[in-house]
Amino acid sequence: MDTIRHIVLKDELHSFIYRCMRAIGTSDSHSKSLADCLVLADYRGHFSHGLNRLSIYVNDIQAGVCEKDGRPSILKESPATALIDGNNLLGPVVGTFAMELAIKKAKEVGIALVSVKGSNHFGIAGFYSLMATAQQLIGMSFTNGSPILATSNGKRPFFASNPLCVAAPGKEEDFVLDMATSVVAYGKV
Repeated sequence: MDTIRHIVLKDELHSFIYRCMRAIGTSDSHSKSLADCLVLADYRGHFSHGLNRLSIYVNDIQAGVCEKDGRPSILKESPATALIDGNNLLGPVVGTFAMELAIKKAKEVGIALVSVKGSNHFGIAGFYSLMATAQQLIGMSFTNGSPILATSNGKRPFFASNPLCVAAPGKEEDFVLDMATSVVAYGKV
């Protein structure tokens, strides 16, 4: 049997995701942030974290797992650091806020570390690290989750897949390592 493939333009995919999120009451800026993240995931080949995840985000908003609108809060801050409360917003909204703050701080003092609590699934870690490389900075993003992986010879889940990304600007292309610490990303299971 032949596989039928359809090519969808990035702008069309972005518009579809945006409209789906707006239809369930998600704010304009939050819908855009999520669409940006999911489109980049598909574009970079992380199909488990692109359009395939849209229904999960929609269900989370409809079930009240995530807030539809709002703004992350800065709980603590120094010239090079910050602790953010995501206020239970969509992960890409919180992640974007955190990386934009980290970029601003790094440009001002040379380095930055921003940590987040109270967020949700933030998509591919590379989305945020690439924000830094676009500004000619090295970007790192990490996340955690609920235990889903057992240790070697273990019987119960003990670790999350703990995705991470390290990205650095390059002469011709950026260096990007975007991975889970498990054998496969949880979204592919």
